[in-house]
Amino acid sequence: MMAINLDEIPDNPGVYTFIDKNGKILYVGKAISLKKRLSSYFNSSPKSPKTVQMLSLAHEVRYIITTNEVEALLLENNIIKNEKPKYNIRLKDAKSYPYIKLTEEEFQRIIITRDTSDKNALYFGPFVNVNSLRGILNEILKIFPIRTCSDGIFKKKKVCLNYQIKQCSGPCEEMISKEDYKKLVDEVKKLFTGKVSEIKENLKEKMFDYSKNLLFEEAAKIRDRINALDSLFTRQGVVINDEKSSDIFILKEDQKFKIICSLFIRNGKLLSVKTEFIDDDDFDISLYILQLYSITQQPPESIGIIVNDTLIKNSDPLIEAVYKTTGHKVSLMRSIDKKILEIGIENIEVEREFFLKKQDNLKKSLEKLSSLTNCDVNTIECVDISHLYGKNVVGASVCWSNGEFIKSRYRRYKITNETNDDFTAIYELMSRKANNILDGSEQRSDLYIIDGGIGQLNAALKAFKEKNLNAFIISISKGRSLKEQRFDSEETIASIHLPNRKNPVKPKRNDPMLLLIEKIRDEAHRFVINYMRKSYEKILLKSGILDVEGIGEKRLKKILSTYPDILDREITKEELSKNCNLPLTIAEKLIHYIKKIKDEVKK
Repeated sequence: MMAINLDEIPDNPGVYTFIDKNGKILYVGKAISLKKRLSSYFNSSPKSPKTVQMLSLAHEVRYIITTNEVEALLLENNIIKNEKPKYNIRLKDAKSYPYIKLTEEEFQRIIITRDTSDKNALYFGPFVNVNSLRGILNEILKIFPIRTCSDGIFKKKKVCLNYQIKQCSGPCEEMISKEDYKKLVDEVKKLFTGKVSEIKENLKEKMFDYSKNLLFEEAAKIRDRINALDSLFTRQGVVINDEKSSDIFILKEDQKFKIICSLFIRNGKLLSVKTEFIDDDDFDISLYILQLYSITQQPPESIGIIVNDTLIKNSDPLIEAVYKTTGHKVSLMRSIDKKILEIGIENIEVEREFFLKKQDNLKKSLEKLSSLTNCDVNTIECVDISHLYGKNVVGASVCWSNGEFIKSRYRRYKITNETNDDFTAIYELMSRKANNILDGSEQRSDLYIIDGGIGQLNAALKAFKEKNLNAFIISISKGRSLKEQRFDSEETIASIHLPNRKNPVKPKRNDPMLLLIEKIRDEAHRFVINYMRKSYEKILLKSGILDVEGIGEKRLKKILSTYPDILDREITKEELSKNCNLPLTIAEKLIHYIKKIKDEVKK
């Protein structure tokens, strides 16, 4: 642990940073008293493994004195946003929360977005689950059929599938007047602001007018919209008495746990709930809230903060910091609805139980792996290879440590040997990895997992041995056929191969160790397939696929996102059309074109 002269630290408010030997910020924090806060890092009080690890890497401490706590909070937030310190809890980007966005243009469109930087647009959210949000948007479009298409599609002035399924009113072909379209948009705005009763009354009035004029088909359409509106809000199970918008943050902490539950209420209705475990000795709920609003720029009218069953009624520095960051004034809630509080506490208890079970399984997995390999296992890498008919061979490795994937340690390898030989590819990849470890460009892990059988394992062992690098390496294979596995049995077809052992280990299907190995193996497979997809994209672009009628760069990316291994699998035109939202004629032309590419690649 680094040494520090606490006598030189001022007793002022400010921001402090721990710096590593390369000058990179490891951690940033704020304090009302820098001296008291920094001294807590160097006393004998117990600290989390994360804090201990951070201190072991720290080379020096720097600090900036501020005039008050508000300045400290704003400065801390800005440093975290710009420097992204490794040991700070932070909301990484706007992907944390999706919103429904209503654009500001002549024919406004409604879309799902994670970017809330457009000051002219109207946003509805935040939500947590983007899949459920898509369902909500589909329901909204049944009631208010406004456009969702891009400007490029809209300018083609040709109605699309959404018009056919009655989820768009077709403004691109002037199927609706500007005035009537604006009325639809105004109703969506009312929906966003909670004026559901007013929308229903307007729709009922229209329905009765159509009926009086014997326009029963039009009246039926309005009736269906009213029913869809009722259905949309019947599913909204939690409603509080007022129609205000507020965010409520409930923090529970003890010596072992810190869990925060965020509840997002808009117009008196609970939109979404997010609960997460916090692994940070110095977690600051004010900073957590400020980070959220500095990203979304969408604070509500009021916020409620509960820490260990105590409602916080005074947090002037946070309120001022939110205003300076977003330009919006928010107030602190003086009371919180009992129903909302119960939901938050219940979610925290569920998260606590889930975390305990997860930690127990993780402990059992690592203990069994350590016993199997006769070494302490905390950091694991997994290696996988992918190719296209033996050509364009690529490899990748992923890294897992202490319960999470470490994306900064993911690596890609373009294999130079083009022979259709997994053993040679594994040997080359592991040789290069060994060289990287020896020259310091890659860190060494406790355990390496190879996706393959005994042949792939021996190739990896040979590569490391030739570099005089000691590391424990195992491999996992599935067996020859899924038919070998009886799904009513506890047995599994997976085999774990160990060095200098003839027979593989055959764990039970629900073995925590096997589940962990498979989880890491599956992530390696996903990562290498995504890398292979880039290779596919180059092959397809080089082949002239963009000359196929109806295929542009955006559509090609969508197709490869859905079918990253499109050149290595059989797909029907019906599947391609349905899953990639393509007209059947274009899907058929594309399938025919891809078959020609496959035949050329195989030559």
